This record gives sequence, C-alpha cells and structure tokens, in this order.
Amino acid sequence: MASFLGRFRPLIALTSRSSPFRCLSQSPFQCNSLNSSDRVKPDDLDRAFLLNYLKNKETHAPLNTEQKLQVIKLEYRVMQENGAAVPSHLEETDWQRLLEATSLNSRKKILFSLYRREKFKDKKHRTQEERLEARDLRQKELVEKIARGEAPTTYPGHKSPFGHMTGPLKAVSRNRLARSMVFGIPLVFDFSFEHVMRPTDIRNMIDQLLSAYGDNGNNLEPFHLHFCGIHDTSSTANAFESRKYNLPTDTSFLDNMFVTHTKHSYLDMFPRDRLVYLTPDAPHEMENFDSDAVYIVGALVDKQDKRPVTMSKAKREGIRTARLPLDRYLSWKQGSKSLCLDQILRILLTLRDTGDWIKALEHVPKRKIRPEDFMNDDSY
Repeated sequence: MASFLGRFRPLIALTSRSSPFRCLSQSPFQCNSLNSSDRVKPDDLDRAFLLNYLKNKETHAPLNTEQKLQVIKLEYRVMQENGAAVPSHLEETDWQRLLEATSLNSRKKILFSLYRREKFKDKKHRTQEERLEARDLRQKELVEKIARGEAPTTYPGHKSPFGHMTGPLKAVSRNRLARSMVFGIPLVFDFSFEHVMRPTDIRNMIDQLLSAYGDNGNNLEPFHLHFCGIHDTSSTANAFESRKYNLPTDTSFLDNMFVTHTKHSYLDMFPRDRLVYLTPDAPHEMENFDSDAVYIVGALVDKQDKRPVTMSKAKREGIRTARLPLDRYLSWKQGSKSLCLDQILRILLTLRDTGDWIKALEHVPKRKIRPEDFMNDDSY
C-alpha cells in the first residue's frame, strides 16, 4: 500500500481544487467527475484521520477494521477519479471482500472483477431491451400489414407446425395434407380428457400435437387427422388459439390446419366395428397395421394422473382396444411406457409404410431402451 499512498503525502495535493484527490477537502457531492449514484456519503470519509495517516503512515499504529475501511474507500475514490476500471457501485458484501484482501494489488483485482461483472450485466440488459424493441417493431409491422389487407407470408418461428421448413417445402407439405383430407387413412385424436390434465399438461399436449402435425405433413401419404371432442370454449381450444401469432384475428388456428376438428365424438363419425382404441392398458397387443381400421389415440399428457382413463373410456363405449408391442420388441430401461403423441404418430406412419415393428419402434426414445435395443422374437 506504500507505493499507492505515497502520492498523497504532499498536503497541497489533498487541498488543491485542481487535484483529483480534492474530495478529502470538500464534500463528496461537489466532485463533478462522479455521478450522484456513485458518490459516497459525506460522513464515509474521515478527512482528519486520512490526512494524519498519510502524513505519518510509516509511524502510524496498525489500522483497525474501521480505519482500514477508510483507506480502502479513499483508494476506491481515487481510482474512480482517475478513470480506472472499477465498478460504479459496491454492495456490502463487496466491501467485506476488499477488507479481507491483504494487499493493494489484490484489491485492484477484486475491483476489476466486479467491474467486468457489472459491464456484463449492463450489456445483457441492453441486449434484452434491443430484442424487445425489435420484437415490438416486428409486431407493429405485422399489424399494419394485416390492416392493409395483406396476408402474412410466413409462419412465425419454431412454434409453428411448419416453422422448420422453407417456403417451397411448406407448400408441398400443405398440398399433401390437403390431399389427405380426401384420400388419407383416418387417425383420431380423442380430446375428451381435459378434466384430468393441468394447464401445463394441456400446453404440453398442444406442443406434441403440433409436432405430430408437422411430421404427418412430411410423410408422402399423411393420415387424415380427426380432432374429436374439441369445444369452442374449452381450455384446449384456447390453448390452440394462443399459438395463432401472426394469423389474422378473425382466423381460427384450427381452421388454418388441414385437420377435421369437431366437438362430436368419433362414435358419431365412424362405424363402431372399425374403431380401435390404442391404449397402454389394453390386454391385447397390436399385431399389424389394419388400413380398414380407424385408430384412436387419447390426446392426453398424464404425468400426474396414471389412471387407465383411455382404457376405461373404450370399455364404456364397447370398442376394441390394442396396445403397442413395446414389451415384445423392446428391453425397457426406465420411465413409464406412455409415449408422446408425436412419437405414436411416427410409429404408426412407419408401421403402415413398412410393416416392420423393429423399424417403427425406432421412434421410441433411446433413453428408455437398454443397450441391446431390441429383443429378438421370431413369433411375428
């Protein structure tokens, strides 16, 4: 500390109005080089003690904690006046760190690290503000575009079912989906389980369905998707509408998808003898893909409620049930045997196209399968 404080010895340097250390001889609030938020309180610097210490440093008695804090505050003020890389504000914990430092160099390192952390936070805050401003500008431009009667030309980001595609691929996918509504094999998603799901589960279900919708459009022969049991005022319908983003306000998100959505039951749309409910609690395994059957998948995310609600509903309605042969073909490792909706759709697409369960079940997450992957079975 001697080399740093040696410069304070001439008293004229402490009292001159042109000196960068004039804060000792006047109120700290008169130092124009510091912002008001950066200045210490008038009582923080003990002018009499510091003048005496600087004049008689070599013969001065060892400093106690309060006296050492006064010297450190002086160092900090001088560094600020000289434009050194020090933070503009110090917390109580920062002062404690400086007190525990044993040398001026160590205190300089602490102040420099705090300075870098402060600058990083400032930069992060500015970046967030710039992103928010850019987002607000995009939304404003979109509103003006819609007000002029112009239709949006692209879907917004990764949350769109076609967000991962380029323009030409989107057109191809939409053409396939439009054709599937006339010629495609029907696949039903049953939306009658809203009462057993939390709002978070409903949002997760929508995410999985949008992913499944995109995967369906990528296939050369997509399924004709039927969303049954969706009421206009339900939480599920509201969750779909929350994904509308840059679509016109008078356009429904579901109406913009190539699916058949209805509040009615699948029993009112298909013969009962064609219906097959896919549920993990079914007593019989699904052997192969039947193109004449209408498969039903429960639109359900059951992270909390593990009751066999899909099996119970199928029994009450008197329709056939089947489960995927996971135990037969997979050596299960961990977790439940409930799959995501998009995984089930990919399994059914691959099974329909190849007839190969081994290839179809490659869509099961690898984290749930033991290293040997598939169990050998010659009975199928």
